[in-house]
Amino acid sequence: MSRLVRYETVPLARGPTAFGASEDKATKEADGYISKLAKYVPAEMIAIATGFFAAFSVDGAMVWFLVGLGVVLNVVYLYTLGVKSDEESSAPPKYFYVLSGLAFVLWAASTIDAVAAESMLSSEVQRAFILALAAFLVPLLDTLCGVIAKRGQ
Repeated sequence: MSRLVRYETVPLARGPTAFGASEDKATKEADGYISKLAKYVPAEMIAIATGFFAAFSVDGAMVWFLVGLGVVLNVVYLYTLGVKSDEESSAPPKYFYVLSGLAFVLWAASTIDAVAAESMLSSEVQRAFILALAAFLVPLLDTLCGVIAKRGQ
């Protein structure tokens, strides 16, 4: 018995960045809700933060120090990706970095056990709510800040 498998090739957008921007205007306009949230906490930071908290037992004030360090590393990492961009138009606006810090804190509180315990999130329902709130709030603030920035020009 043989199967015929068809593969569809999709051309890559030219010039993608970590921020979801591309030279393709249609891609820029299609920067949807999920992609807006995902660009604030890159997979590299998720891997480092979850790996660290899984490998080491941390509690108390040290948890918040490490979350603060994670915020700084997240912002610096995203900034370096923005600086590497060849085009000024693909670099994110300044408010992006503030929102990325907020997204990192909300993500950490909802997904990392030690941070959730220090945040007094005692149930999975509370943690799921914080993650859902982040998924709603951060892209909303992104859109709102973008509108305000456009009006200010």
